[in-house]
This record gives sequence, structure tokens and C-alpha cells, in this order.
Amino acid sequence: MTLCGTCYSVLLCLLFGVLPRVCSETLSLNGKWSLSNSNGSVSLPAEVPGCVHSALQKQGYIQEPYFRFNDVSYRWVAFDNWNYTTTFTVSTQLRSKQKVLLVFDGVDTVASIWLNGIGVGETDNMFQRYAFSVRDVLKDGGNVLKVSFLSPVLYASDQRAHSAYRVPPDCPPDVQHGECHVNFIRKAQSSFSWDWGPSFPTMGIWRGVRLEAFDVLQLVLLSSVPLYSVSSSQWRVHVELHVDALQTTNGTISLSIPELESEQIIQMQFLRGRTKKSFDLHINTSSEVKLWWPNGHGEQPSYLLTVGGLQDGFTILNTETKVYFRTVELCRRDMNKWILQNRSPLSRSKVSTLLRVYTLSLSTTADKQIILKVFVGLIVFLVQVMQAQCVKAQTEFYRRSRSEILEGKGGTMGALYWQLNDIWQAPSWSSIEFGGKWKMLHYFAQSFFSALLPVSFEDEGMLFIYAVSDLSHDLKLSAVVSAYDWSALDPVCTRRSDSLLIPGGSAAAIFKQQVDPLLAGCGRCSRLTCLLAFHLEDSSGQRGPTNHHFLSSPKDAQGLQRPNITASVQEDKSLLTVTLHSSAVAPFVWLDVGNIPGRFSSNGFLMLSANTTVSFNAWRPTSAAELSKALTITSLADVY
Repeated sequence: MTLCGTCYSVLLCLLFGVLPRVCSETLSLNGKWSLSNSNGSVSLPAEVPGCVHSALQKQGYIQEPYFRFNDVSYRWVAFDNWNYTTTFTVSTQLRSKQKVLLVFDGVDTVASIWLNGIGVGETDNMFQRYAFSVRDVLKDGGNVLKVSFLSPVLYASDQRAHSAYRVPPDCPPDVQHGECHVNFIRKAQSSFSWDWGPSFPTMGIWRGVRLEAFDVLQLVLLSSVPLYSVSSSQWRVHVELHVDALQTTNGTISLSIPELESEQIIQMQFLRGRTKKSFDLHINTSSEVKLWWPNGHGEQPSYLLTVGGLQDGFTILNTETKVYFRTVELCRRDMNKWILQNRSPLSRSKVSTLLRVYTLSLSTTADKQIILKVFVGLIVFLVQVMQAQCVKAQTEFYRRSRSEILEGKGGTMGALYWQLNDIWQAPSWSSIEFGGKWKMLHYFAQSFFSALLPVSFEDEGMLFIYAVSDLSHDLKLSAVVSAYDWSALDPVCTRRSDSLLIPGGSAAAIFKQQVDPLLAGCGRCSRLTCLLAFHLEDSSGQRGPTNHHFLSSPKDAQGLQRPNITASVQEDKSLLTVTLHSSAVAPFVWLDVGNIPGRFSSNGFLMLSANTTVSFNAWRPTSAAELSKALTITSLADVY
């Protein structure tokens, strides 16, 4: 394997704060706490980790925060001060340690910490870990821990008032109904509102809380970075230990990766207080280092790094972490964002009509709501179709361009799309809804991100089909192209290309033919009456998904009929399947089961056969009867 330039150092490691196993005691304070506001008018149980809003919702004080305008209705929560309180006991063994720390992994955000009525510390940074020495404050009996939070909105405003100069922007746009001066607090900036999200500047203990007690020394942080030397052709693991020592300590530190027969012993001294020590463990050159590869390109092996410490024969440090020796063959990747294009299967006039109907639905009477609900549902369906098709077209362009550069464009190697999920319910660019349900785009992504993918495009009447491979090995492939009449379910004709060797990690044109002669050879086909479906094959059969190519806009398609799709739901043990029957070609067949959480194996697909079966992965217990009752089916013909 050849290692490129400085890329040999792009090795990823685990970075954990770990406690020594032998000489420490830990007591988790997670779980049930009590929560109250500043004047005691609201008092309720709360979970830690957690936040004020989640506790209020769980106990029924507020409803779903993301529903309609509840972000505005619940502003009062962020303007009040809140107190978290818990009571706990500690063991004699824990109290006997020389040092006891009260550790907060995450506090959101401005708070004072009180233990048994004594202030032990303050926080003002949501992203920071805090540790407070509390050994002398602990009692034998019940210990009361209180975390008093200040309103983040009022705190930020006060910080701004005491600033000697203005730090823009002061406030978000009015339409966001957000809060001001978020840049004066070390808190998630989106919590004060964003263009895509509501304002919920909550408070809470959002990560774990615990007591840590130890003698001699404590391992605060262990980091390891595998590095490769091109000159010596040798791996080494650079290790850093962050240690808190109660007194100057002499000891022996051992670093070892037994699987690679590599070990190093170091004599060392830890000075009192917090210190950082760095070491290099040189990997035995006679040991074969297995590299970590990205998904689809190889295995992801790891090695166990053991760090131990002895003082006068007693264990003072003992911990482990995993090390990944990452390959660098793929380190120079140019990932591109997609650009959403304005394409729709409907004419602009029909879209405008649907939008007018949607506008009317906002002020109409319940005698008409049912009809208008259907129209709104169709609008949502069309938006999903447009979004899925646009991102599909853009992603396929990037993927087929990986092995060529035309007019300075190409060599893209892949694609990213923005974004995966939503933080609240709204029409948006995400591919997963707020509640976790997959949109049509996310189903499409299963195919257009396949490791092996056929992609089509036209250029001046010439049809090209590319074979795109992200595999690590070569394949000899051919393209199989079938023409379908919009009004029939059997292919009008089928064409097969010659086999071509497609190297792993490349894209190549495997089929090339003028569209008009292709259709002329298919008898009754024209651009308006037919569409194309195609896939890749090798000697073992079809490889990768089936793709399609529209020869005209679906709104102009001649012969497109209502497919009259019927469905039957079967249940075999824990497997739920839906078998569809169609009387005609059906583009963008969309299955929806309302509030039953789960996902289908395929959805939003082009149905080219009379019968198609998909499975449903339920995220809660359900039945074939419940699924059948909730199931609705929509296809493109339903909007005409």
C-alpha cells in the first residue's frame, strides 16, 4: 500500500475520559431529581440527564412544544429561574478517599452548585465538563445537591448590557420569534431560534452527574493517535495522559498492544496537580497492522491499547482504549453539495391551482375540510416527489462524473445532501420527518447511494447509461434497457449492451445510443408514450437497483392511466408484508400508514409489474389488521 504525503497522519482515535479501575470509586447521581421554578409555584419530578422543557412536557405542564405556535406560548419557561434538587447517600469507602470530585459532564448553562447548603461552584458553559472538590462537604447521612439555573435569556441580556461595545446581531429576525443576544452566552446558538428552528432556550443537566473518589492519582483523559512514518515505514501510537496527582508520584507506566506484540515500559514522575505526559509506543515491525477501511472498501479492525501504572508494586493506573490504524487511500475526496433545482412533474398552472386551494383551506368551514385535506395531501405528495427527483438527479450527476472531467467539471467522487433530519414539524429540505418517518427522498437515497448504480442522461438526443461502482474490486458488467408503454405493464422491447470491465471505484459509460432509433426499433414507442427502465448485470444476474429514464415530462405522458392499485397485508411471525396489484404503470407509488411508526423496504417507487411486494419494519408492536386499516396508496396519476 502507498501512503500519500501528509495523509499518513489522518488516523482517527477514541478520545475518552476514563477512570482507573483499581483505585477509584464512582457514584452516579443520574436518575430521579426534583425540579421547581423560582417562586415554587411549579414543582415536579425530573430526569437527569434532561432539561426543563422535557420534564414539563412529561408531567403535563406543557404540551408538545413543536406544535403550531407553542414556541411562542411557552416563552415563559426560558424567562424563569429553575432549581434541580436531589438527595443521596455515600459509602464510607468513598468518603475515605483522599479526594472526591463532583463531576458534571454537561450543564445547560448558567448555574450555581450547592451541596448541603454550601456553594461548591458555578457553571456558564454548556459545552464544558465541570469538576468540583467536595470531600469536606459530604455527610454520612443524606446529602442534598441543588443546581440553581438562571434564565439564559435574561443572563444574555444582562451580559450585553455590561458590554463595552455592540456585538451584532442583537436579535434574530422578527419572523423567527426568537430571543436576543445569544452571542453573549456559551450555549447552543440555535436554541435562541434559527431560520429552520424554533426558540427553546431551555435549562437543565443535559449530561451525566457523578461523584469520583480516588487516592494517589486519577486519569483525567487518555488520547491516542496512530501515526505512520514514511521514511522508516513504521507505525507508532502517540499517547497522551492527563493526570491529577495528589502528591508527587514516581511510578512505572506500561503501554502495550498485545495483538501486535508491541510494548513499552517508561519510568516516570507525576508532579502534584494536573499534568500531561506524552509517550510513543513503536509498533513491532514484524507485526502485520490491519488497516481500518471505510464502509464497502474493506474491514474495520481495531486494537486494544492497555495503559498501566505501578507505584511500589501497587496498581495506580489501569485503563484501556481502542486504536484504529486508518487507511489513507481515500483521504483526498472532493465532496460536493447538491443544488436543488426547480423541477415538477406538474405544469405551473396546476401547481398554482393546488396552492390556491391550499390557501382557501386555511379559512374554510368544516363542511369543506375533508375535500381540502385531500388536496393538501396531494400537494405534500408532489413536494416529496419533486424533492426526491431533484436530489436524485443531482446526486447521480456527481456520481457518474467521478472518473471524467468535462469543461473543468467532474472528478467529484460522490455527494452529500443537506439535510438528514428535522428538529421540528415543517415543510423542509430534510429527508426524515420530525417524528422519524422516512420521506420519499430517504427511500430514494437507498438506491442512488448504492455501491453499484446505473445512471442515465441524455445529451443532444444521445442516451448514455453509466455504471458507477464504489466497490473495491472490478466487475464485468452490461446494461439491460427496457422500453415500457405508459399504458401497459409488459416491456415493449429490451436491449442489452456488450459487457465492459468496470474497475472498482470508477464510473464508465456502458451504453450509448440515439434515443430516436432506439424507440423506432421498439415498434409503437415514442417519447410521449414510453419510458425506459434499466439495470446492470454480470454473469450471476442483476447487480444493484433498477433505475428509470423519463423520455418526456410525466405531465405530458400519453397513456398514463389510473393504476387502481389494491393491497393485501400479510403477517408471518414478526414479518409484515404488503403485496400491491396494479392495472397499469404507476410512477411514484407512495405507501403511508399514518401514525404507525416504521418504514417500508421500498417506497415512492416506479411500479412496472402487476404485482409488487414490500416489507414493513414496525417500530412498535402492530398487526396486519391495523396496518391494512391505516394504509393509503398514492401515485402520480392520482393528482391529475
